[in-house]
Amino acid sequence: MVNPVFQIREPKLPKSRDCRRLPGELDRINSASESPVLSNLVQFALETGMRRSEIAGMSWDRVDLKKWTVTLSETKNGEKRIVPISTEAIRILAGLPRRIDGNIWRIAPDSITHVYLRALSRARIPYEKECEEKGIKPDPTFLQI
Repeated sequence: MVNPVFQIREPKLPKSRDCRRLPGELDRINSASESPVLSNLVQFALETGMRRSEIAGMSWDRVDLKKWTVTLSETKNGEKRIVPISTEAIRILAGLPRRIDGNIWRIAPDSITHVYLRALSRARIPYEKECEEKGIKPDPTFLQI
């Protein structure tokens, strides 16, 4: 008789993503962007580790500048989460206007992606031109989508 446990296979783990921008990429992306908020959004995301939808859904009533936290009531797993925010994240928030509706960013998650990808694509063009002028092959990983 065969033990049925030996017939069970472990599920495959999903492919993980580990996207880190190379030195100089964010400066080029920010310079190529036409969005007045992209630079702050990207920097805030890097400082907090928050997801795009979490950042887009932030409101001032969930930010506690005295405790240096943001409370997220709607997260991917459906549980409330309190995110600590750094000095740089507080500086970013302090520089933003307070809106009547209470929203902080006033941008949809899909719009964040669209603006970021457009700036990334625009930033690649002058990089490739610089490489051509120098007679070198562009690094395919630099400003990669």
